[in-house]
Amino acid sequence: MRKIIYGKSYDTDTATKVGMWESSIDSNDLSYVSETLYRKKTGEYFLHCHGGPMSRYAVYQTYNTIISGDVIKPITPEEAREFAEKYLSADTYEAEFGIVDE
Repeated sequence: MRKIIYGKSYDTDTATKVGMWESSIDSNDLSYVSETLYRKKTGEYFLHCHGGPMSRYAVYQTYNTIISGDVIKPITPEEAREFAEKYLSADTYEAEFGIVDE
């Protein structure tokens, strides 16, 4: 997915995938959500978020029609760290942000 936001390009095909979180429900469920953390070549971070028609990423297409949606959300390095700490494994976190002291 490629999106231009505030004059900057965000592209899931050219960025490095850091890690992904998804809801514990089946991906066919209408409330399903997944969020994938990416790092651009410039070092900037963004989330590619996907959700079913009853999720926070749903898209209102026309009157009475709601479909699954995809969103690109630029985030700060601190927000990326918080996301990784909350949703990704310790190994994935340390591979991206460095070893954490005991």
